This record gives sequence, C-alpha cells and structure tokens, in this order.
Amino acid sequence: MKKIFGTMFCTVFLLGAAGAGFALAQAPAAANAQDDGVGTLGLGLNWTHRELGGEANVQDPGNVTARYWFNDRWGLDVGAGLGFPVISHNSIFAADFGVEPMFAIKRSGRSVFYADLQALPSISWITGGKVGDTVVDNGQSGKAFTLSVSAGLGFETALADFPQLRWFAQFNPLSYEHFSPAPSAYARSSSAFGFLGSNTILTLGFHYQF
Repeated sequence: MKKIFGTMFCTVFLLGAAGAGFALAQAPAAANAQDDGVGTLGLGLNWTHRELGGEANVQDPGNVTARYWFNDRWGLDVGAGLGFPVISHNSIFAADFGVEPMFAIKRSGRSVFYADLQALPSISWITGGKVGDTVVDNGQSGKAFTLSVSAGLGFETALADFPQLRWFAQFNPLSYEHFSPAPSAYARSSSAFGFLGSNTILTLGFHYQF
C-alpha cells in the first residue's frame, strides 16, 4: 500500500513539476524587482503535512514563516509552529521550528522553480495516555525531541493582479529523522532515512512581500 501511495505522490509531483516548468517558460517578465520576490521580505503562513514529534497522531497544522531571496539564486525561509493531537490517544502538545535554505533552479517573470533543504527540529510534551475519558500516566510522560531533515523541490509564484502576494508548494520526498523519546518513555532513540515514506513532507503556503 505504501508503494502505491508513494508511486501516486511521485507521479503527481512529476506532473506538477512539468506544469511548473511550462508555466515558467510561458511566464511574462516581472514588471519590477518586487514581482520576482528578490530583495524583499515575505511574511506569511504555511501548512506542512508530516508526523510531528515522533508521534503518528500529532500533526503540524501550520507555521508562521519569513522568506527572503538574497539574490536570483539563494533564499532562506525560517518559521515556527505548533502541533496538537489529531487522535486523543495521548495528550500531546508540540512546538517546531524550521530553517530552509533554497536554491533557484529556474526563474521566469514572477515565478521560480527551486530546490530546498529543510531542517525541522521539534519538541513534544507527552502528558500520558487515555483510558476512556480518563487521562492516566502510562510511564511515557515528559519531553521528546525530533529532528527532521528533508530535501526536495518547490514552485513559487506571485498573483498576476496582486504581485505582493506570493504562494508556493513544495514536495520533499527524501528525508532523515532522529527521534529521542522522553526520559521516562519505554521507547528508544531511533534514526531513519526515507524516500517517499511516512516522513515525506508536503508544504503549501503564501507570503506577503514587504
């Protein structure tokens, strides 16, 4: 089943990359420097689909991020966000931070097709498990640490009628994750490399350029 979903993700992404390349080839020239996003600070939000804090039932609902393209080739995105339980098996709260250098592969007009390397350290607070509606300490309470590093490709462009607003999508199929459980947890530290696995990161978001 994972192979099927992995193949579907890969196919969709390759089709999207081809579409992005065609859009770049057909894109009109940027009217001014701000239209291409270079040299202006972008502040906005993104949504990242990934498992957060080493727990399958916790996901990152979104980050507040800042993005800055230093020149035509190099850019940096930094941000922070919160995670909350998706399923009430455990009472978990998590915070994550992101640092993402970017390299522009192709620019055309308002659009850019880029490669990225994304580092997402996160800390999760596990307060116990649930039996029915009662929270109990199952020996897993405490803080856990997760470091996710992933690499992939992204596409960013500005709205034609509102060039200060830029949206982006990126897909990072290559990943490494290190998980350190809470000191009282029964689980052990673990590290894993993956390609199109459960740690594949899909990110969608937007920035307003100042």
